[in-house]
Amino acid sequence: MMYESLSDSELTDLGCDAADRGDHDTAILIFTAAIERGEEWAGINLGNSLMTLADVPRAVSAFEHAWRVGKDPDAGFNLAWALDESERVEESREVLQTLCDQGYRIAMEREAWNLRVDDGQLAASEALMLRAAEDNGPDGNRAAGIAGFWMWEDRKDHGAELLLLRGIGHYEEARTALAELFQATARECEAERLLQAGYALLEIVSMIPYADLLEERGEFARAEEVLRRGSELGDSHSSWKRRLTAGTPWPWKCSRRTTHERAIPGKV
Repeated sequence: MMYESLSDSELTDLGCDAADRGDHDTAILIFTAAIERGEEWAGINLGNSLMTLADVPRAVSAFEHAWRVGKDPDAGFNLAWALDESERVEESREVLQTLCDQGYRIAMEREAWNLRVDDGQLAASEALMLRAAEDNGPDGNRAAGIAGFWMWEDRKDHGAELLLLRGIGHYEEARTALAELFQATARECEAERLLQAGYALLEIVSMIPYADLLEERGEFARAEEVLRRGSELGDSHSSWKRRLTAGTPWPWKCSRRTTHERAIPGKV
């Protein structure tokens, strides 16, 4: 065999190198060879390359093998993604629920979005997102930011503050929601510092709230600069508002956008 002189790790690294340069046909051959050696977890890489080539049925098989035989929860998560892409939504949700029961935090986040957006179960989605936030790493901090954002958006719950603080830098809407909470509790300076930092970090969702704050103080030139930056970053909301205002006071404020990820592809 052409790869027999390579160790298992060298073989999978070679497959990753091929995938990184966009040669997924070669990557598929290499990852298949790794699986044949007993490296079942390489099925997630095989599935990722197959998904890149839009071969979803074979990707489903690869992810399922890596999950059920290789016991790789990341492969299970990507299986849910591939099933969803195949419009096998019920099966996708079943996989996610199994992963949630196993304590897999990213699956909790994904299923929480499903509960909220698809099922309209706000309380259940918030509870599941709070479970995901129990993790102390970056994924948990993002989940905390999302849960805090929902608590603030749905019912202006001041108890969201600590969750939103955790979410800053991990979920952009956490910053703008916390700024609103600060404004609602007479902490205008803290709110401005938050939004100014979001502007400096080029966080698009901070642009309109920060411009609104500046406009309320009559600082129309600075507000225009903020909207221009948002437009340059590709934010259609900033562009739209900038065209409408043309440097004059605004009679209303644009509503802040909410975003969510319905699928988070795995990495090769």
